[in-house]
Amino acid sequence: MDIKIIVIICHQAKEKELQYTKRFLPDFVTPRANIRLDKTKQAYENGKTVEDACLIMGCVDTRTAKSHLKALKNSLLQAELSLSHDLSHYSGQIAPPELTPSLLPLERMQFLVERMNILFDSLGFPLIKISVTSQVQKRWPLNLTNKSIDPVCKNRPPPVMVQKK
Repeated sequence: MDIKIIVIICHQAKEKELQYTKRFLPDFVTPRANIRLDKTKQAYENGKTVEDACLIMGCVDTRTAKSHLKALKNSLLQAELSLSHDLSHYSGQIAPPELTPSLLPLERMQFLVERMNILFDSLGFPLIKISVTSQVQKRWPLNLTNKSIDPVCKNRPPPVMVQKK
């Protein structure tokens, strides 16, 4: 399967030795990782244990699953805070979101994303649409890497290996 990633290059920034590329990733891609973001979200919602999450995500090392689930949770919280902040500036144009503590983090995020898209429509920007995945991708930690499954790396104990069914 081929994946096409759109890259925009700014030659002026390149000449100034600044960041000069912007990549637009498909919704299922996790930045700088080989575990799919949609599978990580599915594991976050449906995984009862870390081993279940490993099976859903397709990894064999529970440390990898833990780090990806933690990164997803942190990204969701950051995105939720950011969207709530942005929506608060337009409280006159759109009814405030009625969030309850009983909502799960992904449900809260979906609700905020829907409110933000309604706001864009009301402001006359119907072509601008955001998604939960795009908000998570923007906030994904760039230093997250998959842990080695070699038990002697850095004197760590052997990882718990998950057997695929």
